[in-house]
Amino acid sequence: MINTNENNNKYIKYICNRCIDFSTSKFNDIKRHNLRKIVCDKKYEVMLLSNDQMFAMTLIPYYNGKHCVDITELNHLSDSTIICDNKLELFNEIDNIGKNKIRQCKYCNETFNLISDLKKHIIVKCFYNELSNRHNNNKSNNILINSNNNIINTDTNTNNIYKTTYNIDGNNTINNNNNYNNNNYSLYFNLPVPFNEEWDLSNISEDTKSAIIPSQYVFSKFLNEILKNDKNLNVVIDKNDNSGTSMVYIDHNRKYILMKDKDIFTKTMDKLYDQLFDIIDKNKNHIKMVKQMSKEFIQDKYNDYCDGEPIKCVIDDNIYKTYCNNYDRANIVNKNISNIKDMKIIFNVNKLNNDNVSNRKQYPDRKLRMETMKECKHEDYNFLYDSEGENKF
Repeated sequence: MINTNENNNKYIKYICNRCIDFSTSKFNDIKRHNLRKIVCDKKYEVMLLSNDQMFAMTLIPYYNGKHCVDITELNHLSDSTIICDNKLELFNEIDNIGKNKIRQCKYCNETFNLISDLKKHIIVKCFYNELSNRHNNNKSNNILINSNNNIINTDTNTNNIYKTTYNIDGNNTINNNNNYNNNNYSLYFNLPVPFNEEWDLSNISEDTKSAIIPSQYVFSKFLNEILKNDKNLNVVIDKNDNSGTSMVYIDHNRKYILMKDKDIFTKTMDKLYDQLFDIIDKNKNHIKMVKQMSKEFIQDKYNDYCDGEPIKCVIDDNIYKTYCNNYDRANIVNKNISNIKDMKIIFNVNKLNNDNVSNRKQYPDRKLRMETMKECKHEDYNFLYDSEGENKF
């Protein structure tokens, strides 16, 4: 319990646990400090704290020189940034509690004698739980095309999804009479970043990036954040496959290739290393000394990995588990791309019919139809072949 008179700020003090330099006796001042467009510099001594841990400690006051929260109460926030990412909503919630003298938590219905205790409860526990549940319930779904080329799953949030429109001379399913109608279909699906290119970091906030770098498990945490973005799901590793090879999306011709798992792990570490250094170089909030210390820390971790066993084995195993944990989502992307190819083939067969070049009954064999398309040399069929004229599929 925070034992304080809520109408008297004489013994109350709020301290920004990010920059350490800012302190005030008024909550509105600490609120304005945290809502500034230019975020205050993060001191090196708090680098091991997550953004949400620092933020929670900032919003909970000191009373008579003693902080009203212990870091052990915030262990569940050790890898979290979700509260910081929704700080405006939290401030509105706290303001509403104070304005209306509310003493009951709207999330769990627990009642408190003091408003300050309710505020702490919301900050430390229930607001985080609410955001986590909301995130889990609203995970975006890819559009998946089934074996009949029917769209069976829609995603209303297309902020991070590429849009590709195909003009198809035919319905998206073939009826028994092979009659086709002229329709246009817009297909939404995630076209992943090729594995041999840099990952897309647009979904990772600057605060999250800063919190990852000093972590003891910097590479694992960074990879976990990267794979939250569907655009980065370019590796499909199935824990039930013991072949030692896995599928990797390699280029925008929508090709997957098989690659040895050990090569995937090595390439993954190289990419993580390069992009972590790039993040440090682009960080405008850190002074030169902090940047240099961060680079040395990353370099030491990377060197330990390159030196071989046993550290390399442990890190490779973490990378393997991370990819396996994202198998279902990565496999959906793979299936979407495969089914898009099939739909393109149907489109081109229909185009051939309409051009009176061939028809499906005359060429029932798929290979023969593909050869016929090749002979036509129609520009609509060029994507079916690579630069040497070989069938891409």
